[in-house]
Amino acid sequence: MGELSTVKLLTDTMTTFSFIPRMILDAKEFAFSMKDSPIPLHGYETLNVQIDNRSILQEDRVYVGERLLEGVTRRFLPKVEVFLLVTEKEALFSAPYLNGNIDYCSFMSDDPNFKNWCKELFLHFWEKAKPNPSISS
Repeated sequence: MGELSTVKLLTDTMTTFSFIPRMILDAKEFAFSMKDSPIPLHGYETLNVQIDNRSILQEDRVYVGERLLEGVTRRFLPKVEVFLLVTEKEALFSAPYLNGNIDYCSFMSDDPNFKNWCKELFLHFWEKAKPNPSISS
């Protein structure tokens, strides 16, 4: 928890959501996200395919009819209870409520220790997640 000592707490869900598109579109090396459903980036057809762009989603959500962004490698877990977005520049992390739903009030920081903690957490879940061939990448 020491890695959280330098973070800023975003107490408003809409504030958290306002940072997401900028963070992903500003990434130059990688953008890793974990969320129970796809991150909406309205108005963008594709992302920078020159970066490592990965996403972990919850497998029991219905994605039929949703326009998933191209250029994202996706894997799936049975249950996603945190929101995580990390790039080489900064990171966002949201923990669950006691009932397991994600609280989108987030911790945010560009501190290297926090970014590394978030990246390691993402990679831990990435190894456990499974590709789903019925969902296009």
